[in-house]
Amino acid sequence: MPKNLKIVVGLSGGVDSATAAALLCDAGWDVTGVHLHLLKETDSHLQKNEIDACAVAKYLGISFITRDVSGRFEKEVLNYFIREYLSGRTPNPCIFCNPLIKFRSLLDVARETGAEKIATGHYVKVNYDHHFTRYIIRRGADPRRDQSYFLALLTQEELAPFVAPLGEMSKDEVKHIARRFGLKAAERPPSQEICFVTGDYREFLEKSPEVRERLQPGDIIDTRGRFLGRHKGLAYYTIGQREGLGISAPHPLYVVRLENKINRVVVGGKSETFSTRMRVCKINWIALEGLKRERRAEVQIRYRHRAAQARLTSFENGKDVCVEFDTPQPSITPGQAAAFYQDDVVLGGGIIANL
Repeated sequence: MPKNLKIVVGLSGGVDSATAAALLCDAGWDVTGVHLHLLKETDSHLQKNEIDACAVAKYLGISFITRDVSGRFEKEVLNYFIREYLSGRTPNPCIFCNPLIKFRSLLDVARETGAEKIATGHYVKVNYDHHFTRYIIRRGADPRRDQSYFLALLTQEELAPFVAPLGEMSKDEVKHIARRFGLKAAERPPSQEICFVTGDYREFLEKSPEVRERLQPGDIIDTRGRFLGRHKGLAYYTIGQREGLGISAPHPLYVVRLENKINRVVVGGKSETFSTRMRVCKINWIALEGLKRERRAEVQIRYRHRAAQARLTSFENGKDVCVEFDTPQPSITPGQAAAFYQDDVVLGGGIIANL
């Protein structure tokens, strides 16, 4: 690796990004750490992240830059998060935050500082592939930590300069390396799943005036159309949910679908949450230029979901993809991301929509 080649690395304050930065320094890169201000309000959790990120940069002896991206974050992520729940969908904010906020910001800093590359602490592998003749993402070596699903909307522009130092490592290895480098982040507790939500997401939604104004109670019915009770507002429910329905029945009931136009929650038995078919929109292709014909792939429909074999075909509009699974999958949820794989290669991804 060339000595003193400039690289910009996102520093969150956690052990993964700290270890990535340390490894890059050790390999001879000229490293600049970047920490992003995501929220306008002062949040003790996020404030600690910045303090920890600054401490990592100081310890490693690298340049440190902070960027206030709160305005863009509010527009592109927070407002989207609220809109989706109000529309009866379950959003995945990380899917949009990565390309629209994090990677775009790292690219901006790289251009300003003359850096050739950008890096993060994601557990993925990235390289130019001569078979696909494109930059591609592969699953990280540790299946328990692989984060390729969250990067399925990255473009070739973002992938070309992207370096992922942790792709071949497990979490245990990363912590061991962090301790070897003397990084205090090695003992830091795990970060929360959604960085801007502490506790239940419903509490976050209730702080929004838009949610308080628009959230309306409605009927809960079963799949046969029988009235079972009243719900508190579609934003409080998600496909596959069992707890907190506020209704009694002789057997367990799960949310089967949310009918936004008529503000209704439909529930049924466990088997009724399974489906073999879904529509995916807002498609981003990574390893392919597009879906020119029917294709077999493994499809992952949430972070902890085990990717399942499916057939991909184009809808009539030529933009959306129809996914038909070989076996029924549980709780296919509009608003969540779907990632398409060939072995460990991310072919592309998109957002699950109503059929």
